[in-house]
Amino acid sequence: MPRPSTLARYLACATLLCLAAQAQNARLRIGAIEFFGASGHDLPSLRAALPVHEGTEVNAQDMNDLLTRIRFMAKASDVAVVCCDRQSPEESWTLFIGWPDGPGEGFRYADGPRGKLQLPADGVSLAQSSWAVWQEAQAAGMSDAVKPSSDLDIKLRSTELAIRQYTMRHVEALRRVLRTSGDARHRAIAAHFLSYGRRSRPLISSLVAACHDADEGVRDNATRSLMVLLRTDIRVAAWVPAAEVVAMLHSGYWSDRQRAAILLLTLSAEANPKLLKEIRGRAWPILLEMARWRGADQAAPARQLLGRAGGLDEPRLQALLRGGNVDALLEAVATIH
Repeated sequence: MPRPSTLARYLACATLLCLAAQAQNARLRIGAIEFFGASGHDLPSLRAALPVHEGTEVNAQDMNDLLTRIRFMAKASDVAVVCCDRQSPEESWTLFIGWPDGPGEGFRYADGPRGKLQLPADGVSLAQSSWAVWQEAQAAGMSDAVKPSSDLDIKLRSTELAIRQYTMRHVEALRRVLRTSGDARHRAIAAHFLSYGRRSRPLISSLVAACHDADEGVRDNATRSLMVLLRTDIRVAAWVPAAEVVAMLHSGYWSDRQRAAILLLTLSAEANPKLLKEIRGRAWPILLEMARWRGADQAAPARQLLGRAGGLDEPRLQALLRGGNVDALLEAVATIH
């Protein structure tokens, strides 16, 4: 089982950690507790035994300790706290508790490479400076507050241009770092930078392989980079093996499952019978479980994938999704599997 990564934890808890740092007595409301990979687990008993329940308010500074306690008592592979459903009338957080699927179905992680290759100092420095700018933008509200031609907007654009120029000069070295470096931090940086590279089959293959990395942060950066490249040019989808992405849905980590669902949503944007068949054959129960999550934002990718793989025409599917009629959607696809 791979070890958790601080970088990946940031992606689920960034606002939480900022809030805890800025407000010593900040309290977070747990609006929902959801599960994944829960087949064979006694969920009612587990809910009753948890040290936190839906509606509970938790001191932000105590959250990490609480997650550790829950992971231990539930024997879970992952406990993730995620904010916040835009359709909720109040700001509340969702707690996801989960386990990998059983032998033969579980997501297979690659053995961590042990090579000594690392990024040069200028690459690490560029990553650190870009991270600082991104944090500044996040504190400002990102796109909601970053105005075109503002100083922050200029810094963001300059940082992206610098990363692109660096990547175009060192794309092969970045691929080697991603494949062989024994330092997960350097692999994670390489996975992020490669989203700025020129689209090619070897580059896509490197990122797909990194989606199986033993480190959660590397996996997350690799899937994010794939999404960027796919949204830039959907023709890249032809180079992404569907089976590799579907396999990610069996992971014991919430971020793997969620990123896989989003990737599959992008891959299925155009008619792809082979992909939809793969989803029906290997991911149907998983998507049903995810679709029943109450947070519309977290459940939306799975709901849309069920509709597409279930053969619903796009206008009807979108109408069901807009209306939030989950029961009607599940009933419409119930005969498929």
